[in-house]
Amino acid sequence: MGTVVKFPLEKSYPETVSGREVWAQKEPSPEMVWAVCPYIRSAIERCKHCSPWEIDERYGEMRRGCYGMAAEACRIVFAMQNREKP
Repeated sequence: MGTVVKFPLEKSYPETVSGREVWAQKEPSPEMVWAVCPYIRSAIERCKHCSPWEIDERYGEMRRGCYGMAAEACRIVFAMQNREKP
């Protein structure tokens, strides 16, 4: 008969990617960002394929919030993929 292997009692998580690792990644394409955007927006306000930049009356040209968050999520994936390369 075979041996029984118990599952670990403690969860193990991979070491998180550092900000340096994330920002060292290439800028994702707008198409990739727009594909991720619906997952960070509400179901009511779907992705509108916005440009990365918007003009704010007070501060001038700024990175659009939803685009910036989706782009950062893409860079995190790139960083993890680079880390896992053989």
